[in-house]
Amino acid sequence: INAEYGGSKMKSARHLILVLSVYFTCFVSAQPTFPTVFTATYNLSDGAQPWNLQGFPQFQTIFLDVPNKRARIDFTNYLHKNETNFLIFAPSGAEPDTPASVNYTLFDIHPTYPSKAPGDCLYSVISDMTLSEFPRHWISDNKYRMQVKPWMIFPDDMRYAGVYFISELGVWSDRWDSETQCNLIISRIGVVPCVSFMVSRDASKTPLMDIRAHGAPPHSFDSDHYLVRVYHQFEKIVQDSAFTLPDSWVERCGNADNGFNIWPQFATTVYTTGFDQKIIVSLTTPPIRALGGNTTVRFMPKPNSFYNCTDCVDLAGTLNFDVDDWDTPKVIQVEFTKFGCSRFLVVGVGGGYEFQYSQYHY
Repeated sequence: INAEYGGSKMKSARHLILVLSVYFTCFVSAQPTFPTVFTATYNLSDGAQPWNLQGFPQFQTIFLDVPNKRARIDFTNYLHKNETNFLIFAPSGAEPDTPASVNYTLFDIHPTYPSKAPGDCLYSVISDMTLSEFPRHWISDNKYRMQVKPWMIFPDDMRYAGVYFISELGVWSDRWDSETQCNLIISRIGVVPCVSFMVSRDASKTPLMDIRAHGAPPHSFDSDHYLVRVYHQFEKIVQDSAFTLPDSWVERCGNADNGFNIWPQFATTVYTTGFDQKIIVSLTTPPIRALGGNTTVRFMPKPNSFYNCTDCVDLAGTLNFDVDDWDTPKVIQVEFTKFGCSRFLVVGVGGGYEFQYSQYHY
């Protein structure tokens, strides 16, 4: 009886160990996921190029709300100024029937460039990446636009790699590595997983650290990267107040999309006087209704050392656009009076077009 009882206990124990082993393996081996709603403060460094980020305070705070299509990053720029980026779909306050009312709009508050933006803020529907600290994988299929996406997208070959000690935080974590490896030859780091991800060992599985490696192709001018992001604070919640935009931002902030579509793009060389040419112009974004809703475009002489003829071309006409015909091409007549090289600055007045993120010359 004792032998049978002992054998039964041993068999039950083996079954229990097997069940626990299977449970533990499934629990830690599942593909990692990253929260889609969170607030976090992190520090960024590049182990392959430690000098690359020197002088740039790398602590940043991210507010991400993927389901509601909004994100915010607070950071300190290289001028040691506090700067903020927002990316919000159809932001509150956008004028009706404008690009901002039906698209993602990128905001740059206290921008580094230009240093004197209207209202100390810029916005863009085209979402120029030079205005943004958001991840590059947020660029949509249309390379000129961005959209809010998950903070990290893991490859399908992530595998549990065991327990890992994060010295910056002084804590142990569960670690996942991608089976795909990157060879960082130039930096002499060697072969490493292309993606690594560490989370807390409790039930919350709070993100603590991630690593992305990129090996430069041999004989290229590219560089190795070993980007390490350590999360010093992480909460799986975001407050609505984090996405408060400047009051009256449409008329207060500069529209970085302001510009002109001009054809032909390059001036024609003319060898005889009395030659007429047409320049076709339209606006890249509508005038702001709150600022009059009308924009007048003219060509102002802007000579330099080479294009220095100020009376070779008669280009004194103006073009008027409003909120209904801003994208309708209009024609301005050009008359060449004598041989020479001229240069003009394209200027817009009214509807917010006094601010130009990039100047247009012709």
